Amino acid sequence: GNINNKKIHDIEFSFDDGTIQDLKVVSILNEFGLKATFYVIVDKVGKSGYLTWEDIKELDKNGFTIGSHTITHPQDMKLLYEQDLFYEIQNSKEMIEAVLGHNISRFCYPRGRADERVKGFVKGAGYVDARGTGKVGVTKKDDLFYLPGSVHIFKREDYGKQSILDYGKLTIDNVVRHGGYCNIWAHSWELDRDGNWDVLRELARYVSTRI
Repeated sequence: GNINNKKIHDIEFSFDDGTIQDLKVVSILNEFGLKATFYVIVDKVGKSGYLTWEDIKELDKNGFTIGSHTITHPQDMKLLYEQDLFYEIQNSKEMIEAVLGHNISRFCYPRGRADERVKGFVKGAGYVDARGTGKVGVTKKDDLFYLPGSVHIFKREDYGKQSILDYGKLTIDNVVRHGGYCNIWAHSWELDRDGNWDVLRELARYVSTRI
């Protein structure tokens, strides 16, 4: 739609795991007036190196979206029994909602691993969408319960000789020109480890000039 005649593109940022470095992400996004979804692992909240529930409530209050990244971050949800899927998907939602005092609607699969059965549990729990990892560069929103990770701020083999930044800008340009969907995602602890904060800042700046 149009807001003040400005074209709104379907470009979003999301960050997985709920580690303490998410607070640095927020300070960078705030510079450019951008928001993001933070997918938290319930069991890790308040542990060393992770956000506290107070941090998470504060993010929520400031217009950032909180989603579930399960309770224990199982390696492959496709291998879980039904009661474990229910626990990871449904109970994580209820626990986060109890803290925030409102519904949450977004889920993210650990390691991007999901199949129709897992997706069925996510739909059944009342989530509205779910993000995978999948191939970078995908700008179609074919399946709300497996949203692509269009740009991963991490040096992936898929990028070949291109830098993360160049690849990211090309993907953003593609969506701005031709429509579609772009999810720019990362693990903030990886940004820290790999020294990619400037890449995030530059992608945020670039998005803010294009939308």
